Amino acid sequence: MEREELLFMIATKYMTLSKSEKKVADFIKNFRGKAENLTMKQVAKESGVSEPSVMRFAKSLGLDGFNELKYSLIKRNKDETGTMKPLHGFDISRNDTIEMIPGKIVMTIEKQINSMLEAISLKSYSDVIESISNAENIDIYSVENSVSSANDLATKLLYLGINVKMYTDAYLQKISAYNLSEKDVAIGISYSGNSKDTVEMIKTAKKKGAKTIVITNYRDSRIVKYADILICTSSDQMLYGDAIFSRAIQMVINDMIYMGIIHSDYDKYIDILKKNEKAIRNRGY
Repeated sequence: MEREELLFMIATKYMTLSKSEKKVADFIKNFRGKAENLTMKQVAKESGVSEPSVMRFAKSLGLDGFNELKYSLIKRNKDETGTMKPLHGFDISRNDTIEMIPGKIVMTIEKQINSMLEAISLKSYSDVIESISNAENIDIYSVENSVSSANDLATKLLYLGINVKMYTDAYLQKISAYNLSEKDVAIGISYSGNSKDTVEMIKTAKKKGAKTIVITNYRDSRIVKYADILICTSSDQMLYGDAIFSRAIQMVINDMIYMGIIHSDYDKYIDILKKNEKAIRNRGY
């Protein structure tokens, strides 16, 4: 296993790790020294855990033990000349060739998805599924780049027979939020968490008693203070082009919500999807 694969494995399994194993994972992810010199004792000390916890962490990743973990940190993905593959970079520069751009974008989105897997709380995710499934009405609020994501989520929920509204007009958003009650759910999607209209809608919905769900990249943003349930899309402050990459990660969250709701009452929602499929079957060629 190479370093990139190891970090990807840590990201995908992060939510299932124990508290002590997560401490080891955090140390490994942020380690920038020479892995050749690492000892299990050092990893344990720097992580604030016992040496057996380091071993359990390695086993949780499917590794034989600490030595394989250490070797994976040392081994980097290289091409035949022994240099790092340029497509594993994350920044677009003037010196890039056109052939490099697709790979860089895919790798950047992949990194964001891994970061999201680390950041998301299983409890928050479960609470989102339960809240949406039990709500009488769902309002979704967003502006600018997040509108396409909000529309995607609204479409998915509508296909599941859920009563959902998504307005792009700020006045209609305000009126809709003002008419919510404790039986309803309001979802605010904002990458920055500081989009004034979205923040105000979630604030209004909360005042009216609705349960509020916030999907954002920043835990310390203004919108978070009005969230009953927070879905954070990154474990760190991502500085990539918001217009492209924020939509990609928000779409992944939408799919997670969609599939989670189906899983919550499989037979019910599969039956609804079949009925809706019949309703639009004659709309295609």
